[in-house]
Amino acid sequence: MYKNKRIILGKYILRFSRLFFMVLFLYAGLTKLLSMTLFIDNLSNSPMLNNNEVILAIAYGLPITELTVSALLFIKKQLSISLFLILFLLIGYISYLVALLFMYPEIPCNCRSFFPILNWHGHLYFTIGCTLLAIASIIIKILLRSEAGTSRKPEKE
Repeated sequence: MYKNKRIILGKYILRFSRLFFMVLFLYAGLTKLLSMTLFIDNLSNSPMLNNNEVILAIAYGLPITELTVSALLFIKKQLSISLFLILFLLIGYISYLVALLFMYPEIPCNCRSFFPILNWHGHLYFTIGCTLLAIASIIIKILLRSEAGTSRKPEKE
């Protein structure tokens, strides 16, 4: 009975994280594409990005990647790859935020569109929370897969 409750809870957590990340990355990607000029301007003001080709690659590549991840989350069989892509993107974003917060005296842009009420540290904590949710979801997905493998009845010879 306890094992079944764990499985059910794991499935609910996966459903929640799937929907949460679907909305998060859909919003993030669409916001960047719909306000592309502002996004490019914000990237241009970043002290870490001084190459126009890199800025344009990020400006177009990041929202397309975010929308692709969101679309992959609609396909249940692509959940594992989606979660790893999400983890990769979030770790990259955390690295960028940490560099801005701790290596540069002034933060040059106002890129906090998802939660404008949060300051930069709050945004970092939110992103860390999302990263922990992605890691937990990956672990749950692996555990559920192994549970499914052990619960199968042995084949008769």
